[in-house]
Amino acid sequence: MYGELNAAVEEYDNLITGAMSGAKGSFDVEEMSTWEERWVDLNKQLGQWSVLKEYSENANRAELLMDCSWKLRDWDNVRKMCGDPSVVAALEGGAPKNKIHEIYLSIADGKLNEVEKLCAQCVQLALHNWQLLPPLSTGGEAHVELLRLFHRLVELRESGQIMVEVSNHNRNKTYPDLKNILATWRERLPNKWDGLNVFDDLFTWRGHMFAAVTSNFSWIEPRSLATLHDRPWTAIRLSKIARKQNVKDVSLNSLSKLYSVSTMDVQDAFEKLREQIIACKGSNTSRKGGLNIINNTNLDYFSPRQKAELFRLKADFLGLLGGKQKANQAYCQATQICPTYGKSWLSWGEHCLLLAAHSSIDGEDKAEAKKDNGKKKQLQFKAQAIGCFTESVRCNYENARPTLARCLWMVRDDGDSAGMLCDTLEEKGAGLPEWVWIPYIPNLLTSLGRIEGKAAKKLLEGVMKRYPQALYYPLRSFYLQRRDVEGGAVKGTSGEAAEEVRRSDC
Repeated sequence: MYGELNAAVEEYDNLITGAMSGAKGSFDVEEMSTWEERWVDLNKQLGQWSVLKEYSENANRAELLMDCSWKLRDWDNVRKMCGDPSVVAALEGGAPKNKIHEIYLSIADGKLNEVEKLCAQCVQLALHNWQLLPPLSTGGEAHVELLRLFHRLVELRESGQIMVEVSNHNRNKTYPDLKNILATWRERLPNKWDGLNVFDDLFTWRGHMFAAVTSNFSWIEPRSLATLHDRPWTAIRLSKIARKQNVKDVSLNSLSKLYSVSTMDVQDAFEKLREQIIACKGSNTSRKGGLNIINNTNLDYFSPRQKAELFRLKADFLGLLGGKQKANQAYCQATQICPTYGKSWLSWGEHCLLLAAHSSIDGEDKAEAKKDNGKKKQLQFKAQAIGCFTESVRCNYENARPTLARCLWMVRDDGDSAGMLCDTLEEKGAGLPEWVWIPYIPNLLTSLGRIEGKAAKKLLEGVMKRYPQALYYPLRSFYLQRRDVEGGAVKGTSGEAAEEVRRSDC
C-alpha cells in the first residue's frame, strides 16, 4: 500500500515459507492462495520474470508461464504453451489475452500475413467481453483491463506493419522512415497512475520490436541505425517511471540495458545521465557517488539548459551532504548559466528558506543566531527566496506558481512595518505577468490593511489595468463589506486602498 515493493515481497516470502514449513502454525488454503497472488503481482511490478518463470513451471500455471516466456523472448516456450490444454480451453472460452500471445508469436516468427487476421479475431473477443460488463457510467474499474488490451492491439497491428516495411526495405537494401510511428509511440503511453507492470508490458514489447528492427539492418552505419529505433528513450522513460514509483531496482535495471547502445542523441544521453545521478539520492555514500558523476561529466556537449540542470542537481547533492554554502553557490551558477530555467530558481528559493529556517550559517552558534544579526540574515534569505520564486514564475515554470501564496505569507515576517520582504515582493511581483495574480485576488485584497498593503495595492492596480473584469466583482464586494464594517464613509486603511484601486482604472 505504501509502495515499498521490495519489503513487501520479502514479507510475503517469509510468510509463505514459514507457513509451508509449519513455523507459522496452521493456515487456510484460500489465504495461502491470496498470499501467492499478491507475491506474483509484486514480482510482476518488480520485473522479476526469471523468478516468476521458475515459479510458474513448478506451480503448473500455464498463463503466467506464457507471460514470462514472451517477456524473456523465449519464443520456443511460447509456441509450446499455445498448445497447452488450459490455454486452449481459456481461448475457446473467449479470453482475448491468450489471443494476444498468438499475435506476439506470429510477429516473432515472421508470419506477418496472419497478424491482421489475428488482431481482428482478438478485437471481436474483446468486444464480446466488453458487452458482458456493466455500463461505464457505474464508475467501476471492470473495463480497465480491456482498455489496456485495446491499447496493445493497436500497437501490435502497427508492429506487424513495421515488420512488413522492414522486410521490404531490407530486401532492397534501403531503410524505412519510422520517425512518425516512433513519435506516435512516445505520445501513446499509459496513465501516470497506472502500475509499473502496465508500463513494463508496453515497453518490453517495444524493446523486442526495436531489437528485431536493428537485427534486420545490421549492415547500416550506427548513426542511420539509431533513427530506426527508440531504445534509449524507452529505457529512460521506464527508468523514470520506476523511480517515481519508488522501485529503484527496476529503474537501474532499465538504465543498464543502454550500455549496449553505441549511439544516442545528446538529449537521450543527458536524460540517461540525469536518471543515473538522481538514482544516487540515498545514503551519504551514494550521494557522494552522484556528486562525483556530475563533477567528472564533460559538459561541452550539453545545452545551457541541460548544464543548468546538472548544476542544480549538484547543488541538491551538496545540500544533502551538509555543504549549504557550496550548494548556494552551485544554485547561483545554475541560474547564471541559464537564467530562463525556472526549476533552478525554484530549487534555489527552497534552499534559501532552508537556510533561513536554520537561522545560522558557517560557524554561527544558536545564541548568535538569536541576535539582530541573525534576524537580519534570516530576512535576507527570505527576501532572496521571494526573488527566486517570482523569477521562477516569470520563467513560466508551472510548479512555481503555488509559491506565490508562500511569498504573500512570508512578507509578514517583516514585523510591525514594511521592510525588506515587502519591498522585494513589490519590486519582483510587479515584474510578473498580471494574470498570475488573478487566483490570489482575495489574498491581495485582505493584504491591503496589513504591512504589505503597498505591495498588494501595486499588484492589484496591475491586474485592474490588464484584466479589469477579473477584479471588478471581488473588489466591489470587498469595498462594500469594508464600508459596512467601518460605517458609512470608508475610513479604514484597507477600505481606502480598495477605493484607490477602484479609481485607478478611471
